[in-house]
Amino acid sequence: MKATGGFYAPIRRFLRNHSLMEESVLNRFTVLLGAALLLCITGTLSAQESIPYVEWVGRPLMLRYGTNFFARNIWDMEVFDGRLYLGGGNSDNDTVGGNAGPVEAYYYDPVGDQFVQDYVIDEEQLDRFVVAGERMLVPGHDPHNNFAPSGRIYVRELGGEWHVWDTLPPVPHVYDVHYFDGAYYAALGLDSTGTGGLIARSTDDGATWQIHYLPAALIGDRTAYVSRAWSLFDFNGTLYVSTTSIPQPSTSFDFNKAPVFALSSILSTGHALFVQSNVDFFPAEVSEMQLRRPNGELYTMRPQPFLMRIERAVHFQDHLVYLAVINTSDHNWTPVTLYAMDTTNTPRAIEFETNEYAWDTWVEGDALYILLNQQVTEHLWSVRVMATCDLENWSEVAAFQSMTFARSFALFEGDFYFGLGTQSVPLSNISGTVLRVREENAVIPDCAAR
Repeated sequence: MKATGGFYAPIRRFLRNHSLMEESVLNRFTVLLGAALLLCITGTLSAQESIPYVEWVGRPLMLRYGTNFFARNIWDMEVFDGRLYLGGGNSDNDTVGGNAGPVEAYYYDPVGDQFVQDYVIDEEQLDRFVVAGERMLVPGHDPHNNFAPSGRIYVRELGGEWHVWDTLPPVPHVYDVHYFDGAYYAALGLDSTGTGGLIARSTDDGATWQIHYLPAALIGDRTAYVSRAWSLFDFNGTLYVSTTSIPQPSTSFDFNKAPVFALSSILSTGHALFVQSNVDFFPAEVSEMQLRRPNGELYTMRPQPFLMRIERAVHFQDHLVYLAVINTSDHNWTPVTLYAMDTTNTPRAIEFETNEYAWDTWVEGDALYILLNQQVTEHLWSVRVMATCDLENWSEVAAFQSMTFARSFALFEGDFYFGLGTQSVPLSNISGTVLRVREENAVIPDCAAR
């Protein structure tokens, strides 16, 4: 499905090629950041004075990470208990700056117009927030200064305090947690014996866990394991886990499909049985993408389905909307294609402009919002938000240009917030900046009127 920018797209494309434009033409939703953003960051100008519709909110990770630009990535943003939460850090040993734990969980206080440190996560990276009912959970992505702790999940209760579920088995990585059919499921990396990725299941709010190994295949005289469980999501009454693939071809693994396993049953013993899903999550041919090697060279690749994983999955109008992504920096990823799957388990790719990639998803009320980034030059990005009420018709909500991409976004008290990020190569010194487009300066669809 091809989605276009509609009436405003020609104006936005014109703005990309011009450094100055009258405010009347900008019309509430489009701005040019460019060099003005740097001036805002250094404090010589306020965002309101120099950029009418995009406000510079702050850089909460600056004092903690300084010149460690990669650790200033705002990996995720989430709204919980009336607060806008965000997290940073770095779990990749090989990037400039290296590991960066422990990492603080910050929230933005709009009344005081300030960022508040709410809790310290004893991990190298705060990779994702998961809201499940009256709880917000942070998976223990990569332990700080400890090689074999119990896996941890950090929990913030609605109207309460933070505490830790530390009853998981000794694993170095807890990548995701998901509530499904009366139980919490945790997606884990290799266990302490190195015998594959795990799924842990708790029916008593994290007090105890049942451990379930992901499928393995016998290849010759050795066993090949699925090493990491990346993410969990449910659709049509089935729980799925997106994982790394079996290391080598085997008769029990279909390399033409994504490595996604489905929970087929819970046995009488309580053991969960996961099998490779018969759903084809990535059916369309994916676009070629350009990535930078650590030495700075560009190379083009066309990822195969068995190399990809699923992130940012959300439910919207009886559909599952999700990103197909590929690992580009240890645990971290770059998006390839946005998909929407219907109740017949038939997915379709959603495309916008050429070389424009979806980085984040957000559902609010009856609308679905998609965060898009398009690289114009090495240090200039086009950032915009597209919205839909029906997955068929799309409208542009906000658009601007930035010297780096927006890795995450959130809709908080009617306003849009953007967390700027950076790839490992090239690094951007404005990574970690939080920007805002206020409600009155965005074009929000009225889905209720349709």
